[in-house]
Amino acid sequence: GTGNLFMVSGVVMAVGWKKSKDFMCQWQRARGTSIFLFGVFLVLRGMARIGVLVELFGILNLFGNFIPSLVSLIKKLPVVGPLIAPILEAPIVEKAMSMAAKMGPKPDSAPDSSGG
Repeated sequence: GTGNLFMVSGVVMAVGWKKSKDFMCQWQRARGTSIFLFGVFLVLRGMARIGVLVELFGILNLFGNFIPSLVSLIKKLPVVGPLIAPILEAPIVEKAMSMAAKMGPKPDSAPDSSGG
């Protein structure tokens, strides 16, 4: 339970309150944020296994569209990259990463701001 709070507070302390709030409170990220926070709530209520799974789903919703960039960065690492690249290029891993990337927020999912 407290690990989740430390993780969230660590992210806030690392990037700052304003950037964290701006990132989490974007309309496109509302689903991922709410799912993640619900998972934290479940963990704090004593349902750790279900809560962690819900949190993981929320994290994929929040950061899914960053996965291709992260994979590209990992492949370019000097020592680890050549060792991990064959694993990351396996068909099943590429399929899983593309599915996770599709879970990320969509830029066109914001509500209509025309007022109607």
